[in-house]
Formats: sequence, structure tokens, C-alpha cells
Amino acid sequence: MVIKMKSWEFWDELAKSDKNNCVVIQARGQQFIDLSSLFSGLILDAGCGYGRISIPLSKKGNSVIALDASSNMLKRLNRHKITYNLQSLHPVRANITKLPLKDEIFDGIVCYATIYYIHRKYWKQVINEFYRVLKPNGRLYIQFIKLNRIRLKERLGEILVLFGKRRTWAKTYHLPCFMIKRLLSKYFNNALKLKKEKHLIFYVRGKGGG
Repeated sequence: MVIKMKSWEFWDELAKSDKNNCVVIQARGQQFIDLSSLFSGLILDAGCGYGRISIPLSKKGNSVIALDASSNMLKRLNRHKITYNLQSLHPVRANITKLPLKDEIFDGIVCYATIYYIHRKYWKQVINEFYRVLKPNGRLYIQFIKLNRIRLKERLGEILVLFGKRRTWAKTYHLPCFMIKRLLSKYFNNALKLKKEKHLIFYVRGKGGG
């Protein structure tokens, strides 16, 4: 079976299954990741999936806009919201290339393992949107797996095996560290780089315009 679909449709299809959260996204490690020590206030989880980041942030008292293009991932998220009675968690279906949100409203933005599923021609648009909705001195946290494009496609194939599908067409776009640094330095004037490891880059938005 050959499946042709956009990235969000790919994840939407997998999210419909009865597999657990980590299996659906081939997550390594724990089901939820707590980044609450890095953020407080109103947080945007851009590409939230089932709520791997959103749930712990909301549990710690932050208001979280959990945004994803996949309606079925958001259904999973809503089930967790009900289970944990998280009144401060607000799921929104939208594309991160065009955020349906006001300017300068977020204290922090998390984009975890998401950006490389978006075509390169939209990267500037995504970073510009993050800049637009982030408050001056707000924090932006971007995480991506350090794999080349071929390995990313292999990972997608591994996921499909779990669901009885042989092949797929679902593009991924390798995001070298220097490219995202270049984008961030362009759109985040006077940004302060707080933390850089193999898989994540952490910036603070400066007060100047983008």
C-alpha cells in the first residue's frame, strides 16, 4: 500500500489507532516531558500532538494554548484534559505557519519535534509567526531530532510497520543547526541564546522589531 498525504494527515491517521501515545509518535522515553522549570505564564505549545509538553505545563498552573493541525491528536489531548481536569489547557486546531492568535501575547513558546515536518519554504514564516505572538523578553524553545532526511523517513517507515502499512510518502526536512540559528538571529533581534545542546535551541526574544 502506498499512501500519499500531507504531514498532518499522516499523524492524524496514526492518532486514530488504539496504540498508546508513545507508540503512535515513536517517542523515545517518557510519555510526558516536564518543561515547567523553563516557563511560566501563558504558553503556546506549537505542534502539541497528544500533549506531551502541554499536559505537564498545565498541571503546574500555566495557561497553555495547545495547537496542532491534527484533529485526532487533539482528541487524544482532550481526553487527557478531561482525565486531569485541566481548565487552563486550551486545544486549538491550526497550522503553525499562520497562527490565529494576537500579537505579543505569549510568555513562552515550545515547538517540540515539529518544525522539520514543514516544507523549508515556510520556515521563515513559522519563525516570524513565533516572533509576532511572543512578548518582548518571552522565551522560545525549539527541539528537533538530529537526524538527516533519510533517517527521518526511515523513522516514519518504522511507525507505519506498526500499523500494517508497507510504504508511505510523507516528506521530512532536515533542519541543520546553523540554518535555524540563522533564522532565529534574523527574526529575533538582540536575542540571547541561553542554551544549546545537540537537540535543542533556546532563545529569548529581544525588545527590538523583527
